[in-house]
Order: sequence, then structure tokens, then C-alpha cells
Amino acid sequence: MFRLKLASAPNPDHDEWFAPAPTRYVTVASLEEASKKCVEYIEKFNLGAGNWIGGQVTQNRKGIARISYNGRVWKS
Repeated sequence: MFRLKLASAPNPDHDEWFAPAPTRYVTVASLEEASKKCVEYIEKFNLGAGNWIGGQVTQNRKGIARISYNGRVWKS
């Protein structure tokens, strides 16, 4: 099992001063599932690439991978 961080940041280029979505941590069984959860979160909160700061995947507190805005998995 992996732990996935879903998070956003404000984008001052678009006059955003507060994070548009809440930070959440979810448990996922695979990196494929982590990618899907990230894309769902991005779509649900209508985030732009400048808002996306989540996607860190850990296992036993060790970094395993990162999911980019487009859902691509980057293994550590």
C-alpha cells in the first residue's frame, strides 16, 4: 500500500490567494491507482498546472514516486 498526497496551491498569476482545493492524503494500492486519483482530484477542483503541488507517493515514509499534472508517474 502507498500513501498519496493530493494538494493545490494558489496561483497569483490568476489572482488566486488561497489554495483552491483541500489537501488530502489517500491510501492507494498501486501507482496506476495513484495516477487516477490525482487526475480525478485535478478535474474535481478544476485545477490548472500552476495549482498542482500534490502527487507525492510514499511507502513507509520513503518517497516512491511523484505524479505530475498530466498523470504521468515519475519513479524515485
